[in-house]
Amino acid sequence: MRSARRDLRRVRGRRLCRVLGRLDLGFRLAAPAHSADSARRPHARAARSRSCGAIDFDGVATMSTAPQNAAKPEAPRGNAVRKRRMIWVLALFGVVAAATALVTLALQRNVAYLYTPKEVLGGSAGENVRDGEARFRLGGMVAAGSFQRLEGSMEARFKVTDGDAELPVSYTGILPDLFREKQAVVATGKMRDGVFVAEEVLAKHDETYVPKEVADKMGLAHKKHNVGDAPKTDAADAASRQ
Repeated sequence: MRSARRDLRRVRGRRLCRVLGRLDLGFRLAAPAHSADSARRPHARAARSRSCGAIDFDGVATMSTAPQNAAKPEAPRGNAVRKRRMIWVLALFGVVAAATALVTLALQRNVAYLYTPKEVLGGSAGENVRDGEARFRLGGMVAAGSFQRLEGSMEARFKVTDGDAELPVSYTGILPDLFREKQAVVATGKMRDGVFVAEEVLAKHDETYVPKEVADKMGLAHKKHNVGDAPKTDAADAASRQ
């Protein structure tokens, strides 16, 4: 008789659990600890424990204060998004900074500043120029009686002067047609053992006009040696044609 009543209470409790579960009131049903049915079906017992509240041995239902399938509080996503954006911004900034540094370094290596023999030998051009570490342009005039060509070789040797100092120059290759002594030249290269080893030589009146600063420095050398006109610049050549 008692078992029949217990089964009846269990059936009523299950029905009540289903109704309350549909209403989402958070009731869960747990079978008694000594129930043989729950021992045989632990999974069903766990499911009922999750979906229903608790029923005591007298069959009285108790209501859980937690809502059914209550979602756990999630961490705010805004902070994660901001952190991810900050990482991308920092990475982009690093790439731009590295590219800028590489471009600047390449430009510094390719830029050849113009110096006169006095500036090179006097040290005002910098120790890296005089020691042969930096590539630069040497501007001045071919000193009279200094040009010589080695027999059986393409190497030419001459001296470039600015009126105050002379610097020996060595160049292997074909010189410009208008290259001659007492004419202004611009040579590009490096110092080696006290000799300027030129990679390129441009002579005055060459088809390639030199920048104004180069023409001004070579013009000073011309004035000191009383040699002709100063080299033409693009602006001066355009003015002479008008």
